[in-house]
Amino acid sequence: MLWAENHNKQYPFQVSVAQGGTKEFVEAGPVSLHFSAISNEVGTFTVLACSSDKGRVPRKGIANLTDLNVSYFLNPGVRPDMPEGVLAGDRNVTGGVARASNVVEFTAQSSPGWGKGLHGPNGGYVALADGSVHETTTRNFCDLLPGAPGGTSRLIFPVGELPTSIVHQRLASKTLSVLGAVAICGALVALVWFSLREPVKREV
Repeated sequence: MLWAENHNKQYPFQVSVAQGGTKEFVEAGPVSLHFSAISNEVGTFTVLACSSDKGRVPRKGIANLTDLNVSYFLNPGVRPDMPEGVLAGDRNVTGGVARASNVVEFTAQSSPGWGKGLHGPNGGYVALADGSVHETTTRNFCDLLPGAPGGTSRLIFPVGELPTSIVHQRLASKTLSVLGAVAICGALVALVWFSLREPVKREV
């Protein structure tokens, strides 16, 4: 049975550690920890590192998984019953106020956008709680992001950057880059950890 269905339609970051979740680590733990909680639901963790993200390297298994293997943020304020809420997305987000080393808060007054480094300066991918994945512009992203109650979203970001030598090594070996968009969509759909059996496809 799917992870969320076994935990009262909740994501791992909304379930206590005692029940197999990661709730206690939302404000202080690495984002990779939340992905580790769904290891039984994910065939390979390589999808968590976008092929366009030169600051991350893919890792097949859960062993030694760190934020350096993750390209995406998580939004712990979104629940499966909030279909329009942004659950996850590319890590190159701008705007917001830092509340911890890897937690950034966005309110209705914030101006979230996309920075350079992944898919150009004005675009990025997000996964909604209904299971759909969307390529968005900064304008679309601003409309979608305040999906938590009260119009406030506190996003958890992967932290750290690869040493320059490893980045150059990855740039030299392009064998893992098949189609960036396919890898991204696969990672973001995995991020929804199968809260719906049939993901919904919608246009933004």
